[in-house]
Amino acid sequence: ICKPTHPLCTHCPLHGSCQALQKYTINLRPQKSKKTKVRNRYFTFLVFTNEKQTIIQKRADKDVWKHLYQFPMIESETHFNDSEINDYLQIKPIYKSAEMIHVLSHQRIHATFYHFDRFPPEFHSNWLVVETAKIDDYPLPRLIDKYLQENPLV
Repeated sequence: ICKPTHPLCTHCPLHGSCQALQKYTINLRPQKSKKTKVRNRYFTFLVFTNEKQTIIQKRADKDVWKHLYQFPMIESETHFNDSEINDYLQIKPIYKSAEMIHVLSHQRIHATFYHFDRFPPEFHSNWLVVETAKIDDYPLPRLIDKYLQENPLV
């Protein structure tokens, strides 16, 4: 009944007590809520595989995908380029995926996956080595699940 254009005031059960009608502010009702600003985030996932194993980590912070598992990840202001990855890890990737864009209600995640055929020389304390064939036993974000459907590790 209270539409932004051509409201149906004569059909409204609150016609007699409507403040918008009495104050001639019908055209201002209903008020539109402010749109949530969508922010861009750039995730670089590091997919380390070693024969039959891979490395994952559990997300614990108060961010998207809390308590889900993912590949080790670097978040940055823009995408890393190949030479930055080489310099950072001292290992050359064997494969780099095309960018995947995953849209959430308030975030647009730009994800790139770098694949390595060996483990890095340094391990982080929150990394977990798992059997590659059993990665589906861990709860994964939809983005990573979709990526693995298109790019199986085994």
